[in-house]
Amino acid sequence: MKNKIVVVLISFLMHHGFGQENESYSKLLKEAWGLYQSKEFYTSGQKYTEAFAVLGNQSNMSNKEVSNRFNAACAWALAKESDAAFVQLFKIAKEGKFSNYKQLTSDSDLKSLYTDPRWKEVTEIVAAEYEKIKPLSKEELKSIFKKYKDAHQKVFKKGSTVADVDFLYRFYTTDFEYNHPGYGGIYSRELLYNNTVKYLKKGRYNDFPKSKIVNMIIGLNAIVIEELQENKTESKMTLIKFRKDKIYYIEEYW
Repeated sequence: MKNKIVVVLISFLMHHGFGQENESYSKLLKEAWGLYQSKEFYTSGQKYTEAFAVLGNQSNMSNKEVSNRFNAACAWALAKESDAAFVQLFKIAKEGKFSNYKQLTSDSDLKSLYTDPRWKEVTEIVAAEYEKIKPLSKEELKSIFKKYKDAHQKVFKKGSTVADVDFLYRFYTTDFEYNHPGYGGIYSRELLYNNTVKYLKKGRYNDFPKSKIVNMIIGLNAIVIEELQENKTESKMTLIKFRKDKIYYIEEYW
């Protein structure tokens, strides 16, 4: 069972906070894992089932529970109990929003399920979930950033309009936040939008000082740029975080 997460810690806030049930859940998980390591796969699957029964019906499935149910599916698959294995896989795929397509399709524990018609169904659900969160490539991020930067600069040029502001703010998620530690506060999308429109109407944006990017680092769903304004000697650093093709967080240091 490769890269499995063994959850043996007690979650004190789980299942309405009843410590006794938490202890029972933790104990059963530990026993299930021990049985798996002893290659007693059928009994391991049964122990996992007992553990999940302790949880009862919960509205939200935690990441730890998703991992444990994946482990249970592996135990049942190795025990040649495909029905029980698919119960767990469909549960984490539909209720737990499991998105690790690579783990699902490469784990050798699940090989006995490959010829079952249900395998295609469950992998398609997980693949679709992965597409929702799949990080953009560096080139895709770079392209989106360039379009965003062009829209941003246009707002601060002489003759810009509210329509230009609206176009710029399409690049931000509804829960977008701007953080400037030097100013000592975090600003919401709504606050920034209102201030931008207010300053624009007052004629405050009149060919904002030009700047150039002197360095850029593109990472996982994020870009860090070093920027130098015209007639300035000290550069500023900006961290921009993306959620797919939208920006949800910016933090600036200057």
